[in-house]
Amino acid sequence: MPNTSVYFPQSVLSGLNRVAEERGMSRNRLIVEACRRVVEERTCWPADLFSNDHLSQPDLELLREGQDPFLDAISSARRSRARSPF
Repeated sequence: MPNTSVYFPQSVLSGLNRVAEERGMSRNRLIVEACRRVVEERTCWPADLFSNDHLSQPDLELLREGQDPFLDAISSARRSRARSPF
């Protein structure tokens, strides 16, 4: 199996060691499984997920009309940040 070197801050390395021990696996296996999960999740989304090509003009207009109230609702529900990220 090919290998690579990765450098972690001590705090991250300590966390990895703790989680690996809790799960009864090696730190290497934990990192490989975490990386595999990221790669698999990234590839499970359809390539055209955010494409608007399939929407009619009236549907696009409805989406645009609903955008501001939707973002306002999200912003008003946020508790951890003073400013909206939008």
